[in-house]
Amino acid sequence: YSTLQRTLESKGDSREIYFDQTAPSTTDWTKIHGAALQRAGSLVVICTPGLMVEHGDDDWVHRELDWWLKNRRVAPILIDVTGEGVRWVPPKIRTRWPNAQRVNLDRELWGEADDQEQSVVASQVAEQILGGISGSQFEVVQQDLTATKRLNRRLGWLSGALVVLL
Repeated sequence: YSTLQRTLESKGDSREIYFDQTAPSTTDWTKIHGAALQRAGSLVVICTPGLMVEHGDDDWVHRELDWWLKNRRVAPILIDVTGEGVRWVPPKIRTRWPNAQRVNLDRELWGEADDQEQSVVASQVAEQILGGISGSQFEVVQQDLTATKRLNRRLGWLSGALVVLL
């Protein structure tokens, strides 16, 4: 998250990256997270062994994934932190987007590198993720625009029907 923020700032890019751990404290955190998800142009999914298990209705991560699957056509950005490929990608994501590219963030592959090399790799990974975010945002905007146009047409028809009825 911090590397992505720094990369955006270094480019003068003011896009917001929502990270639940930096959200303000509130009496109902689901309202903040839910609204942020609906505004999101992309979803970054960190694929870990823990993500594979769904813990029922109270599992907010899987509720977010289910919302994305239902409401978005664009694949989430998948982050592979174990180097095990698709092993920890939830089946519902693999089924919907079998060819979704994963960003490799396996620290063991470059953990022994010196600080400068780690900085270069972190920057490359950030650029990869931000590139995915840009592509995803464009597709989500197109999807939302199409839905808004469809809604406006329906409202126009309803307005016309009301005028005729009156």
